[in-house]
Amino acid sequence: MSLLKELYYGNLFPADFQITDLPRYRQALTELVEKETRLNSFLPSDMQEIFREFEEIQETLSSENAFRSFAEGVRLGCRLMIEVFPKEE
Repeated sequence: MSLLKELYYGNLFPADFQITDLPRYRQALTELVEKETRLNSFLPSDMQEIFREFEEIQETLSSENAFRSFAEGVRLGCRLMIEVFPKEE
């Protein structure tokens, strides 16, 4: 099936592409979880709530940045495709 048909029929979800199979990503994620757990063990409960809210805001910003990077990549790809085809004179 063509890429356009896959997208049209809802079979293509670019946001679902995972990078978790990259060793550097897995290592960084493991380290992040360890540091978060350690940090939370030192924080009183009221500070843990503030830290959780901080993480949610950071996740929102990260998600927005990922979308903007994806969209810019698509735009760049389209501009490259336009440049590849000769202009009719």
